[in-house]
Amino acid sequence: MKRKITCLRFLLWTAVISAGVSIAGCYDDTAVLSRLEQQAARLAALDKTCSDLNTNIASLQKIIEALQKNDYVTSVTPVKEDGKVVGYTLAFASSGPVTIYHGRNGADGADGTDGANGTDGKNGTDGRDGIDGSVPVIGVMQDEDGLWYWTLNGEWLLDDNGDKVKAVGKDGADGSDGSNGRGGTDGITPQLKVEEGYWYLSLDGGQTWENIGRATGDPGRDGFNGLDGFDGNDGRNGYNGRNGHIGHIGTNGVDGDTMFTSIVQTGNSVTITLSNGQTIVVPMENPLSITFTADGKTVGPENPIIMPLNYTALTVKYVVTSNNKNITVATACSEDMDAMVIPDATNPLQGIINIKSGLEFEDLVSKVIVFVSDGTHTIMRSLSFDAMKLYADPSQASSVNLNYKQQTLIYKLHTNYPFSVVVPDDAKSWIHIISTKTTEEYNIKMTIDKNESLTDDREATVTIKNSFNALDLRFTISQKRMPTEITFSDSKLKALLIANGIDTDGDGIISTDEAAAVKSLETLIGADTLFVKSSISSFDEFKYFTGIDTIPAGSFRNWTQLTSITLPESIKVIDMDFDATDDNSIFRNCPNLTKFKGKFSTMNEDALLYKGKLIKVAESVTNFTIPAGTDTIVRFAFYNSNVQDLTIPESVKVIGESAFEFSKVDTVIISVNSNKEPYVKKIGEKSLTPRL
Repeated sequence: MKRKITCLRFLLWTAVISAGVSIAGCYDDTAVLSRLEQQAARLAALDKTCSDLNTNIASLQKIIEALQKNDYVTSVTPVKEDGKVVGYTLAFASSGPVTIYHGRNGADGADGTDGANGTDGKNGTDGRDGIDGSVPVIGVMQDEDGLWYWTLNGEWLLDDNGDKVKAVGKDGADGSDGSNGRGGTDGITPQLKVEEGYWYLSLDGGQTWENIGRATGDPGRDGFNGLDGFDGNDGRNGYNGRNGHIGHIGTNGVDGDTMFTSIVQTGNSVTITLSNGQTIVVPMENPLSITFTADGKTVGPENPIIMPLNYTALTVKYVVTSNNKNITVATACSEDMDAMVIPDATNPLQGIINIKSGLEFEDLVSKVIVFVSDGTHTIMRSLSFDAMKLYADPSQASSVNLNYKQQTLIYKLHTNYPFSVVVPDDAKSWIHIISTKTTEEYNIKMTIDKNESLTDDREATVTIKNSFNALDLRFTISQKRMPTEITFSDSKLKALLIANGIDTDGDGIISTDEAAAVKSLETLIGADTLFVKSSISSFDEFKYFTGIDTIPAGSFRNWTQLTSITLPESIKVIDMDFDATDDNSIFRNCPNLTKFKGKFSTMNEDALLYKGKLIKVAESVTNFTIPAGTDTIVRFAFYNSNVQDLTIPESVKVIGESAFEFSKVDTVIISVNSNKEPYVKKIGEKSLTPRL
């Protein structure tokens, strides 16, 4: 190719010298020589362009081959000429270095030569412009079959049979048993040359060449000579004709398109963009490394794996970074741990490690060491561990009893692993989880709706589950039904109870729940029983105070306006010393009392009978029969009674002191046995003292 270009240049110089001799003495050849020097420089540049294009074609083919072999780039080095970057050298790990150059300009068209001087007459015409040269654009594109093919000026490059020309050969298929596989088809490397101002392309290693277009612009056409001037009239010479104009300079050939539009290096790859729009991404060298994840989180030396103790198999995923896929991953464990590597069946750069834990984790001891090798390098990484924990705060109760009102609860726990709060389906309508505090000490905040049921309490157990399903906590919530308001027949009694703090929620009413919460009669009515309650007329609402189980000695004395009372069924004890000489009687001086209801009342609700002892007869009762089985009439039992006639049954053995004091009883019949002996064995002092 150089030989022919040199010959062309020799012919051009010969023509110039001949022309110079013919016009010597009548023409200044300085401009012509300058143009010829410029043309020679353009031809030299075209020669360089052709060489660079052939280098780029071969380099592009090597890049595709390296890509198919999973080779990778180790470095990218700029190529400079006269301080300017004209290309890059890509060093591959196994394929060697490849150099690619930027595109070059097409050679300029030659200048048109000057027109010859005209004789006297009209001016010569201008020379015409040179025809532009061009540079062929060679590239590759990947077709639908996944193979790479050559392109020319953006179109598929076709061979003599009209088939696309492969850039890289295809691997041969495996042979069947007993015979070798058929070899793959080789790729073809196109070659370019410039000859006599035209581009030629070869697809057979230079044996045959095809003209694919002009490489240089053609010379501009000379201007025509000017016409001779006419003879002048006698006596005066004719004017000389003017010279013809110089021919126009031929237009430069158009710039050749660059084969490579851009070459961009990122952290993990080099992206090569061709002028046909095709991009080729070649991976960069990646240092050998490995990363681990467990439950979607990155783990490693600084991020311990949290797992249960004595757990069979925790799965840790690993991903190896390497350009070499011939990777080996192995482990070594402390005595309390065990691990097994399972590579991915389709991707050798990733897999899982199943880890078994021991009975405890020891700091700086419990570890799994992971070794990664690519055949050349080996790296080591360690995995450390923390025991999974989930426990309630020491201040946190395992259950809570709530009233019917809406309220907010906070459950405190400690954990180092994600968890979920599970509310039973049948309780989701009234237990609502609001939020959790995302620190190691968690606060689970929940709202409990108002229980509007008047009949049913409700209960639910909330479960806090470790997301690993290895640990859980349980928290039971019990909520009372909406209580029933107690309607008091005596408003003064209600006011007294509210003043004593029985209305615990401060809503101005006393509910059955608030009544049931009272545990003692002293809490209910206070210690002072004299005069303070003298205006209360009824206390049948006493039956709702089911938390009280004892009537203390001396209770309800001097309730002078009391007409009726109902003792709750919860009463178990009337706390009186029946042998004492001091006054410890109950319901003494209640002159308007007509009814004892509820616990320990007699059939006619006219007296209290406790364990065979007649405690008190309603003072307003006029007719009374001592119940059968009564063995004792206690002190002041008939105090101030209106009963007049009374028969003492044979079951009565004791009549207490002052039993009939200030009563209207004037006749007492005491039963005797067959020996005329009374059944009563003991009668206290002043027992039969009548009312005066």
